[in-house]
Amino acid sequence: MNGRSGGEPSWRRLRATLLVALPLACGLAWFTVVREKGRASPVLSETSNGEHARDAHGAAQEHASRDATRRRRRGEAGPVHLKRDDALPDRATATALPIPTSGAAPLASGTLEAEQHAERGGGRERELPWRLPRQCKSETPHERATRSLYLSRFEATPVWQSVVYAHADAPAEAIAVVTRDLEATHRAAVAELGLTARPAEVYVHPNVESMRDNSCAKADALAYYDGAIHLAPAPPAKKPLPLSRFERELQTSLKHEYIHHVLINNGIGRPIWLQEALAMKFADEFALDSEWRAHPLPLADMAVLLPSRAPAEVERGFYAQAAAMLFVLERLCTGLENCERRQIVEALKQGRAMPEKLFEWMIEQRAKDLLRTTPEAFWLDYVARHDLSVEMQLGLSARSRARQ
Repeated sequence: MNGRSGGEPSWRRLRATLLVALPLACGLAWFTVVREKGRASPVLSETSNGEHARDAHGAAQEHASRDATRRRRRGEAGPVHLKRDDALPDRATATALPIPTSGAAPLASGTLEAEQHAERGGGRERELPWRLPRQCKSETPHERATRSLYLSRFEATPVWQSVVYAHADAPAEAIAVVTRDLEATHRAAVAELGLTARPAEVYVHPNVESMRDNSCAKADALAYYDGAIHLAPAPPAKKPLPLSRFERELQTSLKHEYIHHVLINNGIGRPIWLQEALAMKFADEFALDSEWRAHPLPLADMAVLLPSRAPAEVERGFYAQAAAMLFVLERLCTGLENCERRQIVEALKQGRAMPEKLFEWMIEQRAKDLLRTTPEAFWLDYVARHDLSVEMQLGLSARSRARQ
């Protein structure tokens, strides 16, 4: 009995100690686990008010991702559209996005964001570069909403290996022309340039006014390219166009823009003079105007100038001079075997010629047996004479006779 009564106080003291120590030990262990979990997770951290906030690393990654998405949507990876002029045959153009230099890797369809879609109000909206364009002035929320509504009214129709997007108000005749001619135009364009390319997607707008109002095209644009081909029926006249001319206008626009499509999809943007000269040639738009000879543009400018951003008189001269430059190179083919336009494109794609010096390089290649001066001096002489020199003409004739 005495032993039992003598051990009681000791047990009570032990129990009291445990009741204090155990909660402290559990609390310390919980704090250690929470601290280690906080080190292992860089995404969330506990703020002083108990709310979770993204840590700097996670926020930076998210910001970079959003920024990359914005850049892609603006077409900053290199979407291109090039222009045409109303003064040279009956054609106009829009303005251009950044142009890749020759030798760049071919542009995949995703590069131009031509396949991005977004669902808006039950209709599919096409997310093309001119939705958030670099070359456009800032849009108001109302303008952006108006454009989004306009885009939502395009309906997709699979055509051959591509898609034609027609606005709900686009004339059925225009849609029929594009649908009928898309495959043939593609095959002819790639054969003309000796290149391959994915088939182009085409937008058929209801009229030029709607196309201009809902894009960054110039006020006189009839068609343009920005990763997809955009076409519109010719502006209304006092009398409707005969169906044959209506078709011819659309065919001309489609062919012109298709050359831009094939070149751009092969990484060939510059020189700009070649883009426009080849496009006009393929579309049968050549009209050699001699007025540009009074103030010819420097050859360096012809390689990089975006004519749609230049004054109207400079723009007209650019297209006429570009046509003349290609005309000269083709005349220098006289008496040469296998001398074709595709050789000019091959030189760019293979890196044998730089875009800024392509014209001079081609003169040397095609007239090295006849050239008695520098290529630039030869060109300036041609501009001044309005023709090749008598000596050059005689040399080309002799070369031609030697082949016979």
